[in-house]
Amino acid sequence: MALGGVAHYLKLLEPKFSFTQNMQQLFFNQNGVLRTEYNHLFRSLFKKHKTHEIIVKHLSETWNGFSISELGSKKNLQIGSTLSDALIELEESGFIVKRFKYGQNKRDALYSLSDPFIYFYTKWVLGTSLVTIQQNTNYFLKLYKAQPYKIWSGYSFENVCHNHILEIKQALGISNVITTNHYWKALQKDKSRNGAQIDILLVRDDDVIDIIECKFYSEIFVIDKAYSKKLQNKENLFLESSAYKGSTNIILMTIHGVEQNNHYRDTVTNDITIDSLFEEN
Repeated sequence: MALGGVAHYLKLLEPKFSFTQNMQQLFFNQNGVLRTEYNHLFRSLFKKHKTHEIIVKHLSETWNGFSISELGSKKNLQIGSTLSDALIELEESGFIVKRFKYGQNKRDALYSLSDPFIYFYTKWVLGTSLVTIQQNTNYFLKLYKAQPYKIWSGYSFENVCHNHILEIKQALGISNVITTNHYWKALQKDKSRNGAQIDILLVRDDDVIDIIECKFYSEIFVIDKAYSKKLQNKENLFLESSAYKGSTNIILMTIHGVEQNNHYRDTVTNDITIDSLFEEN
């Protein structure tokens, strides 16, 4: 979720240290090896790297992403070939991804960060001054315990899932089914009913759509009545707004699995764990 599985970065980890100790040493010490990696990446890959860095900085502000018109209205960016070319280069390099809303056309495409290292760095390291880390020897531990980091962990886990759609399909037993994945959300129309957003909408050519929810939770996840109702609301809103006539499944993607209680049986079709994304074939 932080290093993106990059072998060079993983080799820098000290097995004798905890995760927080390793992150502190690599990113939040004055001479941290990965503290300057971000700038080196862009300068070594792109001639006009400043535009690329500005785009990534803006995209780090939101997990949902921005359309090209929204990016063009941001500070130091404008619609034109420079922006378009930079977006293409960032996408081809795997730093960002372009997602399409279900049932809409290409103008609804959203660009969002997809590289885990970049997402971690822009969120927690980029704006941290040397003075701050010099004065706080355990700076990352403070971040790690705070609520904003827990929120980031949820989005980062979802990002890992987005980057492993093929493995998710294998875990679901639909490797041979042609699919497309989309984003989808419905705004709250009145006070009597909440809006909804689906983490991954996996559209299959066998007339099934999998609604995949990504839950980052440190223990076995337990579905209660309120969360079951929330999942059903998402499914119902999607069916109403899209007029989709095929079958739908609700899939939970978790770290340690889901307790199969009555709420699970009433709501969920299947669940898979993060381990299934990294199993050797």
